[in-house]
Amino acid sequence: MKMKRTQILITVLSVLLLFLVGLNSLVYAFRWDLTFSRKYSLSPVTKQIVREIPEHLNITFYLSSKLKDRVPVFKEIEDTISEYASVSKGKISVEIIDSDKAGASGEPARKGLAPLQISENNVTEFSRSVAYSGLILSYLGEQSVIPAVTQTETLEYDLNRQIKELVYKENRKIGLLPLTAGLTDDNQLAFLHQVLGALYTVETIAPETKIDSTFKAVIVIGESGSEYQQLVLDQYLLQGGSLLMLTDRHQTQLSPYGMSGSPLTETAVADWLEACGIRIEEQLLADTSCNAALMPTGNAFSIVQYPYFVKVPGTGGNKNHPITASFNGLNLLWASPLTFTDAVLNNDKIETVTLAETARTAWTAGLDSGIDFSQAAMMAVTAQEQARARYTVAAALSGHFDSFFKGKTIPKRPGEANEFEQVSDISTAVGRILVVGDTDFAVVDQQNQMTVQIYNMFSINLEQNFTFIQNAVEWLTADEDLLQLRTRVQRNTQLDRIQDPEARRAYFIFVQVFVIALVPLCIIIFGTVRIFLRKRKAGKGGVR
Repeated sequence: MKMKRTQILITVLSVLLLFLVGLNSLVYAFRWDLTFSRKYSLSPVTKQIVREIPEHLNITFYLSSKLKDRVPVFKEIEDTISEYASVSKGKISVEIIDSDKAGASGEPARKGLAPLQISENNVTEFSRSVAYSGLILSYLGEQSVIPAVTQTETLEYDLNRQIKELVYKENRKIGLLPLTAGLTDDNQLAFLHQVLGALYTVETIAPETKIDSTFKAVIVIGESGSEYQQLVLDQYLLQGGSLLMLTDRHQTQLSPYGMSGSPLTETAVADWLEACGIRIEEQLLADTSCNAALMPTGNAFSIVQYPYFVKVPGTGGNKNHPITASFNGLNLLWASPLTFTDAVLNNDKIETVTLAETARTAWTAGLDSGIDFSQAAMMAVTAQEQARARYTVAAALSGHFDSFFKGKTIPKRPGEANEFEQVSDISTAVGRILVVGDTDFAVVDQQNQMTVQIYNMFSINLEQNFTFIQNAVEWLTADEDLLQLRTRVQRNTQLDRIQDPEARRAYFIFVQVFVIALVPLCIIIFGTVRIFLRKRKAGKGGVR
């Protein structure tokens, strides 16, 4: 009887303890985050940022109860935002408002939040209603708005970016400098504007115009024959500027009748880059690891593997650099390989780094090899005859550069007054250059329907390309804290570790033989041996 009472008492106390622990968790929360990207835990970078905020910051989260009750991710968003307050040591307060109640007065819309349309179904009718999930940050009388928050993957990055802009007034202005004739903001550069405009203030810079030091980074697209353009880039770099150079050594034309190409005769930008330390080779890259293209065949099109649409695998990224720490690959179109010059490799003032390389299945070819779809398709068939190697497709330099015009005559601005009252010969701050030997991977001609079809229908992964560009710009703006958060949730999920076709084929055959033959054979052998041993034991008088 005494033992029974003891068991009952232990049971009651255990239930009471669990109940008290449950009540305690409403006040003191603890989460053990075992995810790959630790998406449910604030990073050390975030904790440092929020604890160093000089004055109090308030975060108001307008969240519809209809969303919170139906979709689990909105509860995760709420938990993440609440954790900002818990780790800030009083610097941040969080207010969560049911937008279903506030929405009746139109308050969320007036504050700049974006409405989300949700469907409501029941037995008798179908209807749509408006919901909100947005953030308003308030600091010293100023506000910043995140109009819609629907996922947690980039929430920490977006919040930290808004906090740094609001609290520290960080300048996030970047420039687009299109040098190729015909590139316009409303056509070929529209996607680039859209992707970067969500993160930065983007302004287009006219060619042969002095680059203001207020630009945190400048993306240069194309080639030029102007010496004055060389001077513009040179002086911006020496002031500590950052340049993302997307430059070709050739011009390609895509039409319903096929493909043609010719070398560029104007190479001022490429010549300036070579003086800085990166040479853009004249040859074109080709690879059996490539994307498909549409080949005109009479009145129709056929799909062919096109070696000049090179697929750079996720394994080709430099895992030791923040830009490519979680590299997912690139899709290049008529690209040229890069090499470092001997001068820069022996210059201890400049750091060189290779960011991305092709698979070992790549080779180089000249325009005379033929880049038309039918010629390239034939090249892909006979590709085993080519010498294969890995080639650099993205590389970076950082450090103190010497002027390209040191000891030379300073060029004049054609037809206009020179904007440079004084020209610097040496670097006054650390400059950065990141080069990709391709412009087409970031430019989409939306008025050329054939180009749009290739991008949208035939494996040209624009998301990979623009993710790389976003990471590159973040590094160029010297905000590696935010870059660390951007790449934290990125992960290469492609099965692309083995690139050589023969090696992949051999591996697949091995897996098939192992699964279909060896595993069953091992089971049969094990069963046979076990039966034999049991019979042997039984024959000796053992127990069956």
